[in-house]
Amino acid sequence: MMKKQDLYYIYDSVWAGMYTDFKPFYNESDQRMNPEDILEICRYAFRYYLRWNPDAVHKRLTEDILKQMKLTSLIKTYPFPEEVSDPMKIPYLVGVLYPQYYHFDPKQAAEQTYSDLVEGRLDKPPKGFFTNTDEGRMRAKICFRYMVNNYKIFATKEETFRFFSTVVGRKFLGKYKLKYVAKYFGTDIDYVYESLSDLGMTTEEHEECLYCHEKYKSKLFMEKYIRKVKKQQREERKSVKCLE
Repeated sequence: MMKKQDLYYIYDSVWAGMYTDFKPFYNESDQRMNPEDILEICRYAFRYYLRWNPDAVHKRLTEDILKQMKLTSLIKTYPFPEEVSDPMKIPYLVGVLYPQYYHFDPKQAAEQTYSDLVEGRLDKPPKGFFTNTDEGRMRAKICFRYMVNNYKIFATKEETFRFFSTVVGRKFLGKYKLKYVAKYFGTDIDYVYESLSDLGMTTEEHEECLYCHEKYKSKLFMEKYIRKVKKQQREERKSVKCLE
């Protein structure tokens, strides 16, 4: 971290037009500032130039204000969590600047981002939101549970399994933007099983879901086997025709 007076000088220089942005002050090996230095520059800009106290920042801060204060390029380099979509960045930023105004909840943020995606407020999830990592798969499971709690409610976990073991269930995953993330778990039903397992199950629920899980995998194997056999039969018929 840099000394506060050095950070204030950097912002004064950018504000006065001596530099067009903050790039000349980034580390050569990493084109960004320390996150805490970014926050201190923001506090200084709001306090010294706008004469805003924390409450005023909480109530008035917008994207336009950041642009007017020449802070947009700097904020873009701040390491926001993957759960934080663009519309959520201002509240999150206010929260890290002044923690009394916002408590970040990763689960709640993931649900909000997913809700924005499904309901059309977002065109696509934030980069890195769904990834084949522990964090990405956890967000995928949070979103699945949000989906079945808000867009299609099931009476039991077994009912959930049976629904997502069908073509209709696969289409439903596609409709609600989750079909492509299922591949990170193996199959659709693996995705369903892991998502529900995280909630905890009674012994009876676990046995029922495990039965559906194994039955689904067996059915999937048979479908692949039948497709393979039919393909071989088609190739054999073609070979016979070529010999005639």
